Amino acid sequence: MAYTVIGLQRRNLGAMLGHALDHHAWGDADGIVRALDAYWDTRGLGAEAAAWADRILHATTRTGQDTPAADTPAWELWLYTTTHQASRQLAGGRLDQAEQTYRQTLAYLQNRPETDWTRGNIAVTYHQLGMIAEDRGRLDEADDWYHKSLTIKEELGDRPSMTNTYHQLGNIAYLRRRLDEADDWYRKSLTIKEELGDRPGMAITYHQLGITAWDRRRLDEAQDWYHKSLTIKEELGDRPSMAITYHQLGITAWDRGRLDEADDWYRKALTIYEDLGDRPSMANTYHQLGITAQDRGRLDEADDWYRKALTIDEDLGDRPGMAMTYGQLGLLAEARQQPGQALDWTVRCLTLFDQFPHPATGPGPQHLARLTRQLGMPALERTWQQITGQPVPQAVRDYLTSHHDEEPGGQP
Repeated sequence: MAYTVIGLQRRNLGAMLGHALDHHAWGDADGIVRALDAYWDTRGLGAEAAAWADRILHATTRTGQDTPAADTPAWELWLYTTTHQASRQLAGGRLDQAEQTYRQTLAYLQNRPETDWTRGNIAVTYHQLGMIAEDRGRLDEADDWYHKSLTIKEELGDRPSMTNTYHQLGNIAYLRRRLDEADDWYRKSLTIKEELGDRPGMAITYHQLGITAWDRRRLDEAQDWYHKSLTIKEELGDRPSMAITYHQLGITAWDRGRLDEADDWYRKALTIYEDLGDRPSMANTYHQLGITAQDRGRLDEADDWYRKALTIDEDLGDRPGMAMTYGQLGLLAEARQQPGQALDWTVRCLTLFDQFPHPATGPGPQHLARLTRQLGMPALERTWQQITGQPVPQAVRDYLTSHHDEEPGGQP
């Protein structure tokens, strides 16, 4: 109902926001823009939101300055707008811009007198920097940021904010394949969200519990969690979040061999992602459409989807996304009876990260072991040298020795 009212009053609210900015009524402007931001985010109106953010930042800073003076009442509105802008940059995969914006706000907060309010906002900024590190595949760094954030939130007793960090720590545990630990974090988060009646937050955590159930091959349980999540998202009209769950329902259908149903879910998700200009999610869905095409034996079509995904991943510097698609292009090359090309793609996948094996590369190390058995160690040494300019690391050699007789498991 709130979103409906805002939608009906959108022009009036915009006029009031402009009036408040022109007359330096910063508190009024803050209240109006928070309501509008919630509406813009759920309706996917990123361009409108960005235009207002630029206007607010211009109004709250002096000529030639990036931040407001500490003694002006505009600084809280500037801080809110700046951090929300960074959140949109993060959601859009613009990680360098997002990190720069968050570090700007962090420096500003750390230079202000220490209060519970400033500490709470510092905790939020630590959390967001953790999300950037997570998106870059730097799990240890992300874990450090989240724990720094959680320490402050627990000291302040900020339960709504604690739930967000519990959830992200669940994501880190999930990426490390520690599914029991991930579920524990998600359920800690969910307990508070249900007590607070935080339905959007509940939907997010229901979705993640569906993902861990899927990883355990409990497909009925996973589907139940996804539908619980989707019911809330559709009631709220939250199109970006609806698309995320459509995508996961596609993966569940694919896992059951229902390729037509999977494609239907993926295309429902893709329609929203393309409307929103959400390039990271578009890449992920292109990738999945490639997998269903490959499963049907349509290898050229699969190749087209993977390369559409890879173009975005490489442009955004999304190394986990690149790793996923490099690995799948390796499997596609094998299906085309091109083991040398498969080895090339697999090495590209594995060398995206300094750590070996890295969780984001999935079954890539096992595929490497199989291809090396097939083609021989000299072929691996040549390929590794060509791609990296370095010899095969000892950690890789040790892995190949210890996994000499294993076959790859898990899903591509």
